[in-house]
Amino acid sequence: MELKMDQNPNNSDIMYIIGFSFVCERSASNANADISAKIEC
Repeated sequence: MELKMDQNPNNSDIMYIIGFSFVCERSASNANADISAKIEC
């Protein structure tokens, strides 16, 4: 998974938080989730 922070500077932080919340939510119930995603949670 790649996180791109070169979006609109006005909403990149919000998109990052929303995206990561989604990833963490999925990784909790996905045995094949990326280990790094679980660690970042």
